[in-house]
Amino acid sequence: TQTVPKLGHPHDVATCFDTQAARAADTRTIEGLGVPSEVLMERAALACSAELEARIPGGGRVIVLCGPGNNGADGV
Repeated sequence: TQTVPKLGHPHDVATCFDTQAARAADTRTIEGLGVPSEVLMERAALACSAELEARIPGGGRVIVLCGPGNNGADGV
């Protein structure tokens, strides 16, 4: 896990998880809190959408790249 500057916002930071940390967080949330994985994906999509809307006033095109590892639905 690491903290990195958000693109275009030098004073804002985002927490980035490596694969192992992301899987552990998902497992804790799904199994420990009972939140369905579909709900996690929906919440992630809503958060990304809100961030993009804030950063690109008036809209625009966005390219989403998803790598291997069962994360294709997250990019949709």
